[in-house]
Amino acid sequence: MRENVMRTLLVSLLLLATGAVCAQSEAPNELKRLEAALAVAQSQMDLNQASDALARYWDRQLIKAEQKLRRELDAEAVELFQKTARAWREYRLTQVAFEGDRYRGGSIQPLIRNTTFATITERRVKEIELLYEENL
Repeated sequence: MRENVMRTLLVSLLLLATGAVCAQSEAPNELKRLEAALAVAQSQMDLNQASDALARYWDRQLIKAEQKLRRELDAEAVELFQKTARAWREYRLTQVAFEGDRYRGGSIQPLIRNTTFATITERRVKEIELLYEENL
């Protein structure tokens, strides 16, 4: 019961968070498709796979945003940005591990890890997009 409530809550929160940037995304149709797959997932395995696909989507968006920003920065700023990016990725890995550990041994653990990864990464994409806009 608790796992079903958590699953519904997580899916709802993730869909709300990702839906907010759909209009800004370079691939809104892909995002909509991934969100729809997550929304209709029936089994825990389906939820885990759909949330993994969404996490990978946001990771691809992050790489694109970082590349776009780097092209606008001078050499010194690129070096600083790359240090920041490495530190941020370490933070993300640690935060995902921490959040997932709370559900150690549970079938919901991959969903928790994936949604944490996607949510954190989406926020970082927004931050980088803002930096890009400010740098123009």
